[in-house]
Amino acid sequence: MRVPADAPGSALEDQQEPMMSPAGAIEPGPAGTRVRQGGPQAGFSLIEVLAAMAIFMLVAVSIFTGVTVVIRSDSAQKGRSTVTVASRNYSDALADSAYVSCGTPADYSTETIGWTPPSGTSVSVTSVRYWNRSAVPAASNPTEAQWSAAFGATCGSDTGLQRITYTVISNAGGRISKTTESALKRFNGSRPEPQADPPPGGNLCVIAASDRVSTAWVNETAGKKDTNYSTGSSSGEMNILYLAGTRRFSYLKFDLRPATPCVNGGTLPSSANIVAAEVSLYTFNIGGAPACGANSCWHVMERVQGAWDQSNITWNNQPCPTGYGDSCQAGGTKSTILFEHGTGAFNWGPRFQRVQATQLLDDVKSFYASPSTNYGWVIKEACAQTYGKVCGSATPGFQMRSSRSSDVAQRPTLTVWY
Repeated sequence: MRVPADAPGSALEDQQEPMMSPAGAIEPGPAGTRVRQGGPQAGFSLIEVLAAMAIFMLVAVSIFTGVTVVIRSDSAQKGRSTVTVASRNYSDALADSAYVSCGTPADYSTETIGWTPPSGTSVSVTSVRYWNRSAVPAASNPTEAQWSAAFGATCGSDTGLQRITYTVISNAGGRISKTTESALKRFNGSRPEPQADPPPGGNLCVIAASDRVSTAWVNETAGKKDTNYSTGSSSGEMNILYLAGTRRFSYLKFDLRPATPCVNGGTLPSSANIVAAEVSLYTFNIGGAPACGANSCWHVMERVQGAWDQSNITWNNQPCPTGYGDSCQAGGTKSTILFEHGTGAFNWGPRFQRVQATQLLDDVKSFYASPSTNYGWVIKEACAQTYGKVCGSATPGFQMRSSRSSDVAQRPTLTVWY
């Protein structure tokens, strides 16, 4: 039995193609299904959509990761740059600061040397080591063992070279950066304090030329009482000691007559109104083990009352009395020109002494006004017999540079402000 081709439910109906419609339109399909028609603007399948979303997420993650890495890299670079610059600046400030004999970390802290690190950055001195006179490491990047062979942790007698280790920490960029460095600190004769400024509106004259400064020292040691030390190996120094039987006094005089040349230029004028004065002395060596008590040794400058000549003065012909406790000043009075060597127990390293006192100013004004009375000063230890201080007990005591020293910068100077 034939079934008409157009009869409902015929096999031909199940096999027929859906009718075409505009591209991409949805038309009814067999058995109630809906079919998406192909064409140049056909829609994406679900798999295609998911694949596109996965690719987009991968790209987004890659971009985010790259940005994060760049940010972190920039922060780290900023931190490293900050600690590097701070380290260099501290090292420069350290080089310009005063050398401290047998110095400690506190002596070279940022506060002590007067340098302020950048905000968010700290510099701490972790150790100071002292040269033991062994060869300093020559390698470009010495090991700690090589450093330790030349620098020890204890300071018996300062040798003028120290290794200072310090740590720089910074939180610049929001990240902690840290470096530990070391620097060599050499003694360069720098003063522990800056040169004093002249009074407002004043002028100054520095007297230091060897032909304008007279220095000498005399020796009580048996066989040396008639020795003059203006020539020979000891002529470049002044010695000071108050050990019975071997006492040593030093004499010092500056030319203060009008027209005296000033090493800073010009000459000392006549009719000057001198308003301030300072004597600078340089102690380059401390012999033996001075027993001056827990803190320091004291010295005194006493005004001399009689003439002396640096070329022939000796212990036996010096103008000052030689009795224990005797003062060289008029009437045997005490001098008030006292200065201290040392700032702590066994702190005996080389240093400049800046001497200022009311009597010093009065003496200078008197010498300037009446050159014929200028016999200068004698320098002695300020001992118990006269000044109530504890004195050294070992030879050769204190050695200071004289006006004949080969190191011109360390010769005695007198600065007057007028």
